[in-house]
Amino acid sequence: ITREVMTGQETSTTQKRLHLDEFKKEYMDRGQHDLELAANTLLLHRCSFDSLLGVVGNPFIDKITPDDVRHWKRTLIAQQRSKATAAIYHRMLKAAFSRAVKWKMIPDNPFTAVEIPVGRSEPKKNKSMTLEEVRRLLAVIPDQPFKRFVQFVLYTGCRRNEILYLKREDLDLEKNIL
Repeated sequence: ITREVMTGQETSTTQKRLHLDEFKKEYMDRGQHDLELAANTLLLHRCSFDSLLGVVGNPFIDKITPDDVRHWKRTLIAQQRSKATAAIYHRMLKAAFSRAVKWKMIPDNPFTAVEIPVGRSEPKKNKSMTLEEVRRLLAVIPDQPFKRFVQFVLYTGCRRNEILYLKREDLDLEKNIL
């Protein structure tokens, strides 16, 4: 029996307490090897953890409170991060801390008590080109095969991956449809 157990600071069944940076390392390792999270998902988790560390410091994870989470969220918005980014980071950390509860590292998840930011900080801008912009673009392309490719992209509205994975059988040249 340790001194911590005798003084009531720790029970013999609890694991070693982790600081936030230690939990980040543990979560990233388990995420990669045990959970087999995708590389982009791991990158989002890393960015989320780094933003939290930058605001709340490096406390023990069982000492992070919903007030700390709210402070972190408000700081993100004050740093000109979009509400969408704050929402993504919040979801990433909420998932990570849910795993910490499952792994019996903490008793409860401080992110569940805090609302996820919703809405956009500014209205979404129209990304479509005007007819005049299309004409100007096509007028400056000297290479005819490339010009036809650009016309194909503009007139079909296909996304990059849709074009990359396009197969011959996807085209009906008799009916001129894709």
